[in-house]
Amino acid sequence: MKHKRLWTVFLAVMMAAALPGCGGKDSADSKETSELTSAQSTDTESTSAETENGTDEIGGSSANGAEGTDDSSSKNDSGPENSKSESSKSESSKSESSSGSAEQGGSSGSETDALYQKVDISQGDHRDDFAGAYRALGGFLNGWKNKSRDDILKYTDLDHYVDMMALMYQNGFGAFGEDSDTPKTPEEIHELLLDKMFEGMEEEPLKSYTVLRSAFAPHMVKSYNENLDEMRDEIKDKRNESDLTEEDKKQIEQAEELLRSYPPVDKVYIFDTELNASEKEQEYLYCACVNGKWQVSLGMISPMSDYLNKARITSANSAAKSVHNAGQAALTDMDAEDRNLKLLEGTYTFKGSDFSGLTVPADGEKKEDLLKILKYKIYVYFNDITDLEQISFSIKNGSVECIAVQKGTVIDVMTGNENPSFGTYPNYVPSDGSKTFKTLDEALTFAKRTDG
Repeated sequence: MKHKRLWTVFLAVMMAAALPGCGGKDSADSKETSELTSAQSTDTESTSAETENGTDEIGGSSANGAEGTDDSSSKNDSGPENSKSESSKSESSKSESSSGSAEQGGSSGSETDALYQKVDISQGDHRDDFAGAYRALGGFLNGWKNKSRDDILKYTDLDHYVDMMALMYQNGFGAFGEDSDTPKTPEEIHELLLDKMFEGMEEEPLKSYTVLRSAFAPHMVKSYNENLDEMRDEIKDKRNESDLTEEDKKQIEQAEELLRSYPPVDKVYIFDTELNASEKEQEYLYCACVNGKWQVSLGMISPMSDYLNKARITSANSAAKSVHNAGQAALTDMDAEDRNLKLLEGTYTFKGSDFSGLTVPADGEKKEDLLKILKYKIYVYFNDITDLEQISFSIKNGSVECIAVQKGTVIDVMTGNENPSFGTYPNYVPSDGSKTFKTLDEALTFAKRTDG
């Protein structure tokens, strides 16, 4: 069963390469793959406006654009916004300005530039790259909306992605129902996988999309290309093993052939996009430029940093709850000792290092005495508080009302920067990254909310 070990390694590296260091979904999950796949393609019929490096005519959305709708009957190459009055354009809100139309057609360069100025957070001027990437994004999204398999394939690297998955299935990973024991060629598996993905997209129709933010992402280029190199090195190491079977050698050749179809990327653009506004489905969608051509990249759908971020936020939330419990236990002790807890009411902020090296404090009834006793007792109940960067909590009516902590960092998918990671209690920070804070005070305010 050595070949399964080989393919396990290849699969693991492939998933890591999917987007090492930036957030996403599990690409092995057919439903989420379908949703993300559907989150990547632009106008389906505006081929006359297409060039290798993108154009000023962007498919799928107008810079002033209205939300995409279910009505796809009025397709034309002049773009959906031509049917809107100038007054309705001028009244568009900021969110509408970045919304994608589910219709086909292009947008003018001025509209695209207006959208770029509203949503882009890149350092430097990247409007030409934005135009090319956004056209690919719109083509894919409109292909999804209009159930055009040809356009989905045209504006994404889905074929390459499915080639990889077909090799996995061919070598013992996955099954296709009742006929799973029947030998299938790579071509047959490829078509079955495509059908499954398209069926999933058709079951989850796209009604609208809105670009919330966009960013030129050199950090993604670096991490993706480095992981391609790691994959090649991994397979090279396997080829050099002395005890390979003929089956192993065959699989290595297949893997090498597959990797040759994945050239290094030249540029990457990230779009933070809301799909189906009523359902608030938010996704990071990645467009990659290879040899001057922009496509939505399924090879970048499983950024490992998303999993890391979720784990780090969950860990920070857990730490916040532990400090809360320790503080509550300390206050209960002090109440039993007939301490005047009214003196402790208020909000306090400490560094984790403030709890290091504490010794049993002298007895006393002043506020500063009670605070020293409280800190010591919290440390006794939760020694790991010293690992936290900052802690802030409010005391009211003899209880810990709410708490926020700063523990470690999370990775900003859009920029690649590391930002402080906050945890809160009783209202937890959502682990999906949908809520961010600039300061500990902002996190503490969120912690005491009861509406989430």
